[in-house]
Amino acid sequence: MALSSLDLSFTLAVNWLATKAVTGLPTINSQPTSGTQSKIRGLSTTAAAAAGGADELVAGVATITASSSTTLDLTSIANVAGETTAFARIKFVAFRLLSAADAAFDGTTLGTAATPVTIGNAASNATQLFLGGDTETIILTNGDWVAYATGGAAGKVIDSTNKNVKIANGDAAVSAKVLYVFGGGTV
Repeated sequence: MALSSLDLSFTLAVNWLATKAVTGLPTINSQPTSGTQSKIRGLSTTAAAAAGGADELVAGVATITASSSTTLDLTSIANVAGETTAFARIKFVAFRLLSAADAAFDGTTLGTAATPVTIGNAASNATQLFLGGDTETIILTNGDWVAYATGGAAGKVIDSTNKNVKIANGDAAVSAKVLYVFGGGTV
């Protein structure tokens, strides 16, 4: 069941300040360069199948025991309201392998020292998400995160043969806690 209202925005910001000391000049006269590149993207319930449209948001933490994996089925997953939903398209996805210093959305669920986790290559009905193929993967080490967004109308199609996301814990001794967020449309 789709959410009745959704406004989701996310920002990618890269800021820098770099200096180069100039021989013979005091530091105060160095040649600084700085810059900012920001992009704000938003999704809303205007029309889930239109550019910039979305009517569903899923966010959670997967706890994966040592040397095991879990598979998220994007056609049967709980949304932020606790209702089971089925995506037809994904327009935003983020993963973070929570470190022991990181807290999940609730502010109390802490990560662990587990490293690494591998995302992708589900045994059946794999979805590519932002990867190049069904068997492609991405590896996150402790504290790493990755995100993908598109404002395109189609997003990344989810259906009965393109729906599963596998997360495998490569740590043989420690359980992993992986935060995940999916935004997109049910139509």
